[in-house]
Amino acid sequence: MNNIVRKNVIQINNFIKYNKNIIFLNSYPRSGNTWLRLLISDLILQNNGYCTQTKLQVHQDLIFPDIHSNIIDGKNFNFTGDLLLIKTHLEKISLNEQIYNYKDTKNIILSRNPQDSLVSFYHFKVKYGLIDSKYDINRFCIENIELWNKFYETYLDQDKNKFISYENLVKRPMKTIASIADYININHSPEIIEKALNNMSFKKLRNLEFQKTNDNKFFRKGQVNTAFNDLEDETICTIRFKTQKIQNALIKTDST
Repeated sequence: MNNIVRKNVIQINNFIKYNKNIIFLNSYPRSGNTWLRLLISDLILQNNGYCTQTKLQVHQDLIFPDIHSNIIDGKNFNFTGDLLLIKTHLEKISLNEQIYNYKDTKNIILSRNPQDSLVSFYHFKVKYGLIDSKYDINRFCIENIELWNKFYETYLDQDKNKFISYENLVKRPMKTIASIADYININHSPEIIEKALNNMSFKKLRNLEFQKTNDNKFFRKGQVNTAFNDLEDETICTIRFKTQKIQNALIKTDST
């Protein structure tokens, strides 16, 4: 746990003691967490009277901070009243140990089929220089299967959790976003959700990122079942076999 996370945990616990409403968005890396934060931030800004666009007038990190990289403070409530939305990639056991009365908090658990998630995580690490580009993608995915399993297994026994799949977010975005907005008590309408989805299309996000950095690092295709283009058939079969139990449990709990 780095220093930013430690400081944020102290701040979050203080907010909880003052009866602030804390909701965590938890996922394994590269499962659509950043995209969902952008969509929810767009809805929140529209509710605050903003005419939103792809480049939000208020950065999503201020509205929906990342516990790993953003300093959390009172400014994060400027657009959400008593609600604090927090992105994490932390396992439940870590949050349970660190967060005061964690059992009483709400959690959105976002999952993505493991082969797509692991492939995307591989490309992310290569682009940011976190692993060598010569590192075999099949080996990487197989080595990380159990980390994916462990992450989601820790959340399956919590009744208050809201389970969302990336696949439903892509295939049924209107219904899925409406379901999330209801869970976190954000006003919404089909028009508001449609505007957010249009603003945050992957094509527009990639174009914005390219213009800003001249290096399209973060957003890739955003499509479903693309791992077949990168992995050997044997690797995909191995991933499916070793994650089948957790995947089936996640499908049963998906509340959209």
